[in-house]
Amino acid sequence: MNTILYVVTVMIWGSTWIGIHYQVASIPPGVSLLYRTVIAALIMLGICVGTRKSLRYPLKDHLLLALQGFCLFAGSYWLVYVGARTLESGFVALGVSTVIIFNLINSRLILSKPIERVVVIGALIGLVGIVLVLMPNSAAPASAERMRAIGITLAGAYIASVGNVISGRTLARGISVLSANALSLTYASLSLAILVFASGAPLVFDARAPYVLSLLYLSIFGTVIAFLCYLTLIGRIGPARSAYAMLASPVIALLISSQMEGLALTGRVVAGVALVILGNWIIMRKPKIGGRPSRSFEGSVAADRGESR
Repeated sequence: MNTILYVVTVMIWGSTWIGIHYQVASIPPGVSLLYRTVIAALIMLGICVGTRKSLRYPLKDHLLLALQGFCLFAGSYWLVYVGARTLESGFVALGVSTVIIFNLINSRLILSKPIERVVVIGALIGLVGIVLVLMPNSAAPASAERMRAIGITLAGAYIASVGNVISGRTLARGISVLSANALSLTYASLSLAILVFASGAPLVFDARAPYVLSLLYLSIFGTVIAFLCYLTLIGRIGPARSAYAMLASPVIALLISSQMEGLALTGRVVAGVALVILGNWIIMRKPKIGGRPSRSFEGSVAADRGESR
């Protein structure tokens, strides 16, 4: 089951970067993200109502879910969308993949968890592979605008990492994965609405097919389905190993780019992909990806089934 969750997450997130490109081409990043989050929130709330999942939790849990929603769905993605207006999709994917390093750091700083050497080694090998894959061919120095976009994207990755750690705590408290996603997306939508209003960005919409189709794909697959799989995976194998999905997804983005944008698969690119696969094997082999679920996940499954812990 863990393997299926991991593969689905990687495949979907790896294919979202092209969609994000269409989202920021004609509409302000925050506005496009607001549309995406509202659609996803409505879908998740509908699922919870249809399956009779409770959305009633103590105030402390709601505050935790609000913070999780801002970090995972609002603040982090807004910065990523801003970076995507300047950077190629591959560079954005590379920037976001650094969340695995931030997860290791935050797991230590926030959760006081020791950093396993094998996880660090696998992550570093994978990151080297990603750098080789997405390294620009030109030796020209990056412009100030591009450097700013890289910094913004990395900041978004760090905020997402904080959200990953928080989501681990919500699962450990026995909150249903469905309910957590629905409430987090709802709170993220509210925070995005406030930020968009405060920024003065116009609520414009692009009715052309590329924008509409990419919006629906990002909302349904990139947000609802992928995040359900990802948050469940966090409960099973922890935030550090779960975040490797964000390290592997740029490889999928590369393959899509080679087909849709004519990117050449050079020897350097192939070598980078091999390193990513090696890093994947190292980081996921202990514990095995198909191993027994953690107690925190068992609690969330019980909540999903309406069982008492």
